[in-house]
Amino acid sequence: RYLLLYLVLPSVLNLIFILGAYFMLKTEKTSEKTQNHTVAILFFLICACVQCFHHTFPPILCVPCIAVFMTIIFADLKLTRLVFGLSYISLILAFQIASFEGDRDVKAIFLDCIVAGIMIFCSYLGAKVLTRYTNEQAQSIHNSCLKQMELIQEAKTEPLTGLLNRRAMVDILGQAVYQEGVTRTPLILAVIDLDDFKLINDSYGHSKGDEVLVTLADILSQNTPGNENVFRYDGEEFVLLFSGHPIAAVVEMIDKMHQEFREHHFDFLI
Repeated sequence: RYLLLYLVLPSVLNLIFILGAYFMLKTEKTSEKTQNHTVAILFFLICACVQCFHHTFPPILCVPCIAVFMTIIFADLKLTRLVFGLSYISLILAFQIASFEGDRDVKAIFLDCIVAGIMIFCSYLGAKVLTRYTNEQAQSIHNSCLKQMELIQEAKTEPLTGLLNRRAMVDILGQAVYQEGVTRTPLILAVIDLDDFKLINDSYGHSKGDEVLVTLADILSQNTPGNENVFRYDGEEFVLLFSGHPIAAVVEMIDKMHQEFREHHFDFLI
């Protein structure tokens, strides 16, 4: 009877719990949230199994505290509350089993369960505090990473036109050349320069010159497959990078840009 109740039966139940969780985790369609819940509840069931079958030793009644604390790694307060609630249910079940067996005084068992209930509640409060702290730390790290990415992007972006600058061009060009060597895809670099652009600045002012640059940048961006392929190299010089396009198609695209820019009407030109 001892081997059946305290060894065989709990071992079989734990094996069933583990196999059930294994098949759920193995399913490809299982979401990450479901996987987290499965792992947390599996750990709780193992603790509850120990609690219900080995209740004769009072500290065993507090075993679900471990399952409650374990939910901290998932940083999910709802999951922590779920395991906390299940822990009280298992504690009540353990009390009922212990009372039914009649090996100990019911009053003593009840007091042990009260102590265990307090311990489980304290573990819940501790897990709650630590989870919130973990979430705050994770959010702080996330915000810091986003800010750093924004600064990196700003460092590679030319503020007037919004195009990538020379630094970004060097990085992307290096990657494109390496990729071209691996895949043998055509790589074409086109350099565009505005003739006599200085006359615009001298005759109409730098603000009008900026308007010309922004207009050209928009035309290049709208007619180039991928904004990452358009760069403002320096002053009135722009660079277009084409990967995987035949030269005839590139020439056609550039001619279209040229024609659209020539036909654009600037208000300050009479």
